[in-house]
Amino acid sequence: MKTGQFFTLLFAVLLSFGSRAQTGVKGIVKDENNRFVQATVTVFDTVSNSPKAFCVADTSGYYEIPLHPKSCFKMKVSFLGYETIIIPVCVGENNFIEKNFVLKKKEYKLENVDIVYTQPVKVNGDTTTYDADFFSGENDRKLGDILKNLPGVEVTDNGEVRVKGKKVSKIKVDDKDFFGGDSKLATENIPANVIDKIQVLENYNEVGMMKGVNAGDDNTVINIKLKEGKKRFWFGNIEAGAGFNDKYLFNPKLFYYSPETSVNFIGNINNTGKQSLSLRDYIRFSGGLSGLLSGDDGTFSLNSEELSFLFTPYDEAAESSPKFGAVNVSRNFSDKMYLSGFFIVNADDILMRKNESEYYFANSNTENVNSASDISGLFSLYNVRFNFKPDYKTYLDYGLYGKYNDNNFFNTSVSDISGETDIQKNSKINDIRQNLKLYRSVGDKGIFTLKSEHKYFNNDFDMSFYSAVNNFELTEFAETGYLNFDQHKLISGNDVRLKAEYIYLINKQSNIRAGLGGYISSSLLALNTRQITDDGIIDFSEDSQLSNIVDKDLKYYYSELKYSVLKGKLIMSASVKLNRYISENKQKSYYYSDINTIISPGIYLKYKFMKTKDISFRYSEVPKFADISELSDAYVFSGYNNAVSGNGSLKTFLYRNLSLVYMFFNNFSFSNTGWFVNYSEKINPVNRSSQITDNVYISTFEQFENPERMLSSNFNYEKRIRKIKVSVKNALTFSIYDLKINNEIADNTVFSHNYKLSFSSYFSDSPNFEAGGDITFSNFRQYDALKSKYRNLNFFANIEVPFLKRFIFIADYKYNINENTETGDKTYYSFLNTELYYKTANEKFEFSVSCKNMLNTQSIKDIQNNDYFLYTSDYIVRNRYVLFTVNFKL
Repeated sequence: MKTGQFFTLLFAVLLSFGSRAQTGVKGIVKDENNRFVQATVTVFDTVSNSPKAFCVADTSGYYEIPLHPKSCFKMKVSFLGYETIIIPVCVGENNFIEKNFVLKKKEYKLENVDIVYTQPVKVNGDTTTYDADFFSGENDRKLGDILKNLPGVEVTDNGEVRVKGKKVSKIKVDDKDFFGGDSKLATENIPANVIDKIQVLENYNEVGMMKGVNAGDDNTVINIKLKEGKKRFWFGNIEAGAGFNDKYLFNPKLFYYSPETSVNFIGNINNTGKQSLSLRDYIRFSGGLSGLLSGDDGTFSLNSEELSFLFTPYDEAAESSPKFGAVNVSRNFSDKMYLSGFFIVNADDILMRKNESEYYFANSNTENVNSASDISGLFSLYNVRFNFKPDYKTYLDYGLYGKYNDNNFFNTSVSDISGETDIQKNSKINDIRQNLKLYRSVGDKGIFTLKSEHKYFNNDFDMSFYSAVNNFELTEFAETGYLNFDQHKLISGNDVRLKAEYIYLINKQSNIRAGLGGYISSSLLALNTRQITDDGIIDFSEDSQLSNIVDKDLKYYYSELKYSVLKGKLIMSASVKLNRYISENKQKSYYYSDINTIISPGIYLKYKFMKTKDISFRYSEVPKFADISELSDAYVFSGYNNAVSGNGSLKTFLYRNLSLVYMFFNNFSFSNTGWFVNYSEKINPVNRSSQITDNVYISTFEQFENPERMLSSNFNYEKRIRKIKVSVKNALTFSIYDLKINNEIADNTVFSHNYKLSFSSYFSDSPNFEAGGDITFSNFRQYDALKSKYRNLNFFANIEVPFLKRFIFIADYKYNINENTETGDKTYYSFLNTELYYKTANEKFEFSVSCKNMLNTQSIKDIQNNDYFLYTSDYIVRNRYVLFTVNFKL
C-alpha cells in the first residue's frame, strides 16, 4: 500500500467515526443567579446503573455527550455545594437533544430514584480526582493502562506522563514519592487492581509557603490513592517464565503501604532482553539532585563518555541478559518529619552484531564495516531524602544522591579499508552529591530561601586498542605498520553551589525577590597513553599529543533581581542577572584564563484565556562553560578511525533561548491541543574542526564566529470520539551551524519534519486496538550542497481481544521503511509479537504464552547521517522465541 493511500484510509476511518457521533445530549448548566456552573454531567444505564459516559461543563456552562442512538439513560448533574439533579433522557437517531439545567442550593428530594454511584471526576481547586473503577477496563493490568483511559492524559512509549499536554514531574502513592517520583517505574509496575483514586495536582509545590509565589509555577503531580483493602499488608505479583533455547524470566513486584510506612521492591532477571530501565531513564535518574539550582547558573556539557556504552538499544541487540533490582522505602515519623530513599542496581550482558556502509562526504570514499560487540555493565544509584517541618514557617530538606557504574566493552570490527581492529574499554563512574534546602517565613511579607549543593566525582576510563593498520598517521605514534596502545583517563573533582534569596510579597498578586549565588568547581584530568611495540613500551610524556594533565578551576558568581505580578489573566515575571565568572586551566606548561562580566535578562509571560487554555512565552540567557574534556589538549580515541583533542583556549559562550507554548484542553469534547515552539542561539559556539584522510577523521574543538541557531516546533492534537481517541502530531527541526573540515569552514543546515497520525480504542468489554503511522523527512546540506536526503516511514497496529470470559489475545505489528531519496536505496523490516493470556476464576493466577519476533526478522536496517558521512546500518536482532509465563497475584 502506498503512503498516500494509507493516510487517506486513516482519515476516512476517522471521519466515519466522527459521522457516527451525531447523537447525544447537550446543553447549559447555570445556578439560580444565572451564573455558569462547571458541573459534572454523567449518563448511566437505566437497568444496571453503571456509568456510560460523562463530561465536565466548560466555563460557559456548556456540556456535550455523544450517546448511542435510539437509547434511554439516566442523567446526573452535580457540582459541589449544589443539589444533584437526576433525570431520565432518551435520544433518537442522528440528532442532539438539548437539556439545560439550573442547579439550586436548597435541598429537595427526587422520588423513586435508587442509585448507588460514585462520581467519576471531582474538581476541587487545583486537584482533579478520577475514580479508577470508572476508567479501568477488565484487561487493565498496570497504572499506565488506566492513565491512558483518562481524558487529557497521555502515556508515551518511554513511560513519560503528560496531563493536558504538560509533563508530570513526579508520581506519588498515598502521598509518598514512588522511587523519587519516577513515572516509568510507576506506570509499568503499580498494579491496576489496587488503585482507588487518581489525583492530578496542578500548580503543585511541596513547600506550602511557596505556592503561587513563583510565576509560571505550573508543576503537575499525580497522586495514587490505594484501595482500603490494600493498606497495612503486602500486595503485588510474581511473574516467572521459561521457553525454548533456554529463555527465562523472573519478575517480582512487592509493595507495602500504611499511613506511616511504604516499602516497594521491583526485580527483573531475564535473557529475553526485557528491560526495566533505558538510557532515557538513566539520564532522568542521574539528574538526581542536579536540578536543584536549575536555571540559576551556567550549563555544562554532559559526559558523553559515561553514556557511550552504558546502555544499548535492546531492539538492536542480538542477545541481552538484564538483571534489575530496586527498593524504595518511605517513613512518616510525624507530620513534621519524613524520610525516604531508594536503591537501584542494574547489570546486563549484551551481544551486538552490526554491518555498516559509510559514505564520506569529504572525499566520496565508501567503507564497509562488520563489527561484533560484547558489552557488560553494572550501575547502581541511591538516594536518601530527609524532610523536616518544625512549624508552618520553616521547611528544611536534605538529600544525598550517589551513583557507581562499572562497564566493560569489547569490540571487533573488520573494515575493507582499515582491516581488523580490536578495542576494549572500561569505565568506572563514582559520583556523590549532597544538597540542603531551607525555606523560612520572615514576618507576614517575607520568605528567605537558602539552597546549597556539594558534588564529588571520580571517573576512570581505560581503553586498549589493536589494529593491523596504523590509521592515525597525524599523531606521534611510532611507525610499526600496526598499532597497539593503551590509554587511561582520570577525571576527578569537587563542585560547590550556593544560592540565597529573599522574597518580598507585595500583595497576593505580586512579589519582588533579590538573590545572590555562586558556583565553585575544581577538577583534574590526567591522561596517559602507552604504545606497545615489538621493541618495548613507549610511555608518552605530558608534553606530547597523547598524554596530558589538566587543572581546571571555575568561579562563577551572580546577583539577580526579579519582579513577578499577576494582573487579571496575565502572569508576568521579569528578571535581570549580573554574572561574573573566572575560568582557569593549566596544562603542558600553558596557562589559560577566561574572565568576564555579563548582564543577562529574563522574561516570562503567560496569558490564561481560561483555566484549561493558555499561552506562555519565556526568554532566558545563560553562560555555557566548557567541560574539562573539551579543554584537554591531547588526543582521546573513541573508535578505530576517530580521535578528538580538546582546546585549552576555549572561551565561555552565551546561550539564548526563546519558547512559546500554547495549551488548550476542552473539558466537554475531550480534545487536547498543544503547540510548542522553541528557538535557541549559541553566540561564539564551540564545535569541531576535523582533518579527514581516507576513512579517518581526527578532530579538535574551535570557537566559531557565526551563531549556531536551532528552531523547533511540536504540535499535538488529540480528541476522543466516543471510545476512540484520535491523535495528530507534527514535529520539525531546523538548525544552522558551522564546523571545520580539512581547514575549510563548512556551513551545515539540517531540516527534519515528522508527521504522525494514530487512533486507538478504549472499550471496556470489547476488543481494543491502536493503529497509525508516521513519516519523517530529513535533509542535510553542507557547503551549500545537498549531502543526504532520506525519509523514514513507520506503520504500527496493536490489538487486544478478550474472549471466552478469561482469555485475552494480544498482537502488535510494526513495519518500517527507510529510503534514501537521492539514490533510491530502500531498507525494510517488520516485527510481529503475539501473546495469549488466561486468568483463573479467582484472578490469583494468570498464565500466558508469547511469541516474540514471530516473523523471525533477522535484522533492523536504518539509514542516517552525521556531519561526516551517510551510513546504512544493519543490526542483527534476536531470533524468534516462545515463552511460557505464570503470574501470581499476592
